[in-house]
Amino acid sequence: MQKLIFKTLLKHIKEHNFLLASDSVGTNSRWSGTDTNDVFQNNLKRQPSNWYYSVNPVRYTVNSKGYRTKEFKKIKWEESVVLFGCSNTFGVGLDDRDTLAAQLENIIGIPVINMGQGGTSMNYNLHNSVILANGYPTPKAVIQVWPSYYRCVYYQTHSIENYGHWNIEKNNYMDLWSKSEANLEVNAMMTQTIFQQIWKDRTSIYECSFNGDSAKLLECMSYCNLDEDKKGITSYQDFARDLIHPGIETVKQAARDIASKLCIN
Repeated sequence: MQKLIFKTLLKHIKEHNFLLASDSVGTNSRWSGTDTNDVFQNNLKRQPSNWYYSVNPVRYTVNSKGYRTKEFKKIKWEESVVLFGCSNTFGVGLDDRDTLAAQLENIIGIPVINMGQGGTSMNYNLHNSVILANGYPTPKAVIQVWPSYYRCVYYQTHSIENYGHWNIEKNNYMDLWSKSEANLEVNAMMTQTIFQQIWKDRTSIYECSFNGDSAKLLECMSYCNLDEDKKGITSYQDFARDLIHPGIETVKQAARDIASKLCIN
């Protein structure tokens, strides 16, 4: 957990600051989230000798707030496309140049701001979207790459906890949140509706997901293959360095599809 230099998290948000980054990645780092050195060494042993990542390093460049984009004060929001999402959007296991934001920016020729954060939920990303709407100029377009709706965010006085399948047994709040499928689905659909209502008369929006369950429930574009026999399990055309997250070609196809459907004035 990261400690705020502000007195409280509430004060932080009232001042139109985006939510705390979910992973304490250094300004320039080689590792993030599930993409660790140990995981890489294990994957290296199992992959063929010509595996792309055996000779191609991954760089994570983040701003002072832990987001994989420019310093917020230097961003011309009204001239940009803003991309919200979880680790799939952040680009865990992908080099800076291979993330969804980077590849989409190369296609449309407009700055794409990567607001993805690892392990985050639909409500975390909605709340960041609200902060953007209330405290910053309106972007050319806003894209929500919806995370799994089995996740949730828990706010504490000085920190934020993101809960999902990896720590569901460690917290009664998460256990209660996930106990009813109806609770998950209703919250997901209401989150989607709120997002649409915030932006529908202000700018272009687009919704998609790398999570099959979320894409199916929210009736948006899916960039994965969903295993119907294993709820929540998805696969991709290729994988990032950690062999968990979507790889370069999967993300490239997603970027091309988004670019073809995005309406920008």
